[in-house]
Amino acid sequence: MGDRERSRYYNHSTYNDLIITGIVGLRPQQDGSIVINPLVPQGQWPYFCLDGVTYRGHTLTIIWDQDGQRYHQGSGLTLLVDGHPVASRKDLGVISITRDNGITE
Repeated sequence: MGDRERSRYYNHSTYNDLIITGIVGLRPQQDGSIVINPLVPQGQWPYFCLDGVTYRGHTLTIIWDQDGQRYHQGSGLTLLVDGHPVASRKDLGVISITRDNGITE
């Protein structure tokens, strides 16, 4: 760009991608499975929620609620597909769901 001004939308989609795939850890897979691998360090964030992400015809919600008091879906990391819990774990770590154990196309 040299010394020209960038558009006010320059970082719009890239910033969201970094939050979705990095911090929250939604990693799209070619085979339609879902991998969640958040980059948030243990003990640093008490909660986060990514809600309403369309993924291969489904709506995903990813919730990290350290003590279960913020979102009332239980404590830990939870993946909901179309509003239904399909996987969870007590700590921040990898959740992997295949079409056979929770996703249908």
